[in-house]
Amino acid sequence: MGLTRRELLTNGVMGGAAFGTLPGALPGAEPVPDAAEEREINRTLKSLVTEIQQPKHSMLSGDVSYVNRLRDQMLEFMKGTNKWPDYIDVGPNIWFAIYDWHIRFVLQPGVVRLPDGRYGLTFMFTTLVLRPDQTASYIGLPYDKER
Repeated sequence: MGLTRRELLTNGVMGGAAFGTLPGALPGAEPVPDAAEEREINRTLKSLVTEIQQPKHSMLSGDVSYVNRLRDQMLEFMKGTNKWPDYIDVGPNIWFAIYDWHIRFVLQPGVVRLPDGRYGLTFMFTTLVLRPDQTASYIGLPYDKER
């Protein structure tokens, strides 16, 4: 059993008139936003879509440029010694970037005070030694405890 086109249109118009709404609208429906509101809604939705498609903050570990540089240093050391280095001296920018990297990935940063009074931060199997006397983005050569 189906409705004819005439019955469908007549019932829609009559029902809308009975409820005081536009034809086809349901009772209690939200009012249609004006042009300014609609533009604002569209801008917000577009920015959400852009953020979902191209996030500003990626969760890839390599996005912190210092992580890749440190790994390269560590791998070079490993090629020659067949083990991870015990220490790498780093400047303040590197130190804070790696500390923030731990926080970002919800990892407990292993901060220690070394026997010589310097601060150490465990990164993978190596301790990064804070060297505030160096340039901000300094990454030293890896070394072992015997140095």
